[in-house]
Amino acid sequence: MTIFLFGRKLKDENELHYVRQVFEFMTNQKIEVGVYKSFLKELQILGLKPEGIKIIATKKELLALSPKVAITMGGDGTILQAAAFIQDCKIPVLGINLGRLGFLASLDKNHILKAL
Repeated sequence: MTIFLFGRKLKDENELHYVRQVFEFMTNQKIEVGVYKSFLKELQILGLKPEGIKIIATKKELLALSPKVAITMGGDGTILQAAAFIQDCKIPVLGINLGRLGFLASLDKNHILKAL
C-alpha cells in the first residue's frame, strides 16, 4: 500500500509528535509513503528526517506514486490546499486535524493510531 502525506507549516513540537506517530505507523506496517516536498522541508527543519520516502512536488510525481489515499495533517486550510493539488487524481483524502476546531477534518489528532 502507498499513501501520500500532505501538510503545511507546523505550529509547535506538539504537532510534530502526531506526525511522528504517522511515520512510525507507516514504517511498522511497511507502507510506502510519498510526502509533499514543502511539508518534508518543514519536517526536516523541525528535526524529523524520515527515511525511505518519496518526495512529491508535482501532480505527475503524485500520479506515478499511485497512492491509495492522501492523508492531510493540519487544519481546514491544509485540506483545501491538498484538494487543489490532487484534484482529478481520484484519491480519497483523510484529514487529520492538528488544531482545535476543524470542520473538514475527518479525524482528531488523538485518534490517529486507532484510525490508521
